[in-house]
Amino acid sequence: MSRLVLGRILRTLAVSVSSAEMDKLLDALRRCFGLEGGYECDALERLWMDEYYRKAIEGFIMEWVKRKRRRASDERGGRLEEAAYVT
Repeated sequence: MSRLVLGRILRTLAVSVSSAEMDKLLDALRRCFGLEGGYECDALERLWMDEYYRKAIEGFIMEWVKRKRRRASDERGGRLEEAAYVT
């Protein structure tokens, strides 16, 4: 269920990630925003509806995507190959 909520958020932000990357991003969001527990999808949705947390979540996701790009670039000897991208 949390993956569905995160998928909607990513579509809103026009960000595309692979399934494995979505799992990693969801784990990072859980840790960063304290979403561990049984009703984490409801908690993520509530945070997304709050303007303050929406901006924090957007910023977190965009930085996470940038970090993934840098890592992918470093691993491939400086060539930028986007594992995740913003459209």
